[in-house]
Amino acid sequence: MQSPRSFSRLPLAIAAATLCVGTLAYAALAEQRSHQVAQAPAAAAAVPAPAIEKTPDGAVRRFVLETGIVDGKMVFLDDHGVPNPVLRAAVGDTVEIVLKSGEGAEHDLAIPELEVQSPKFDGNTGTVTVRFTVTQAGNFTYYCTIPGHRQIGMEGSFEVTGEPGQKAAPTAAKVSPLSGAQLYTAPASRPADAAAVSVALDPAAVPPPAWATASS
Repeated sequence: MQSPRSFSRLPLAIAAATLCVGTLAYAALAEQRSHQVAQAPAAAAAVPAPAIEKTPDGAVRRFVLETGIVDGKMVFLDDHGVPNPVLRAAVGDTVEIVLKSGEGAEHDLAIPELEVQSPKFDGNTGTVTVRFTVTQAGNFTYYCTIPGHRQIGMEGSFEVTGEPGQKAAPTAAKVSPLSGAQLYTAPASRPADAAAVSVALDPAAVPPPAWATASS
């Protein structure tokens, strides 16, 4: 027969075992969470490159940006959730940027050095697209021109590779056969027909006016 003292120790042993198991589980969960946080920057850095379409005139680089609010700031977000991502292209590439207002406010996108300006868009307009050919190398800034938006975070970098000062060769304009003024070309002249009747009158054969005849 067990003594009363042995029964009083049993709940304490159960409580200690439970506390130990809970501590180990919490430690394992905390370690897993820290491992996920450590991997987050690496995952963000491994964002795939934009979709590139090859055409006879060069590459077409397509970016998708949606506006949103991160840490209290308005930003452009790419389709991987990266705020204000660095956009990259090369001289001569065609760039297509698809824009959408994620929070419903009015925005646009501009790169003044490259004469790029998108239409304004908001929650009612849906997506808009701005398409342009990169004409020179360098580092540029894209941003929202709505007053105050750039100052609270809506700007990012647009990097164009190529030789310093390199510019894309001008492209010959394609003119539709039916557009613009049509130039008239005179038909080639032909020699006079000897059998034709001349309608020209010799000035010496012109009769004098009636008033001159009456006065004489």
